[in-house]
Amino acid sequence: RGGRAGCDGIADQDGQPVLKLRVPAPPVEGAANAALIAFLAKALALPRSAVILVGGDHSRVKRLHLAGPGLDPRLRALAGLPEASHG
Repeated sequence: RGGRAGCDGIADQDGQPVLKLRVPAPPVEGAANAALIAFLAKALALPRSAVILVGGDHSRVKRLHLAGPGLDPRLRALAGLPEASHG
């Protein structure tokens, strides 16, 4: 596959906003899932143990549980969204 891991913004999936992420690993024997977890952990400054795949392990659409303080601004930055206004 080649290329680099990254975020291509936000897409709509059945009426829900989802992050469009790409990883260079092939979808073989969990390699792409492991690459996705590693990418998100690094991009969000989280330990890998804080990024848990909870659904879609054999699908292009994944559900993840992210654990850590202050995730909203980090997720917004990853997706290329402006900071949320407070007021």
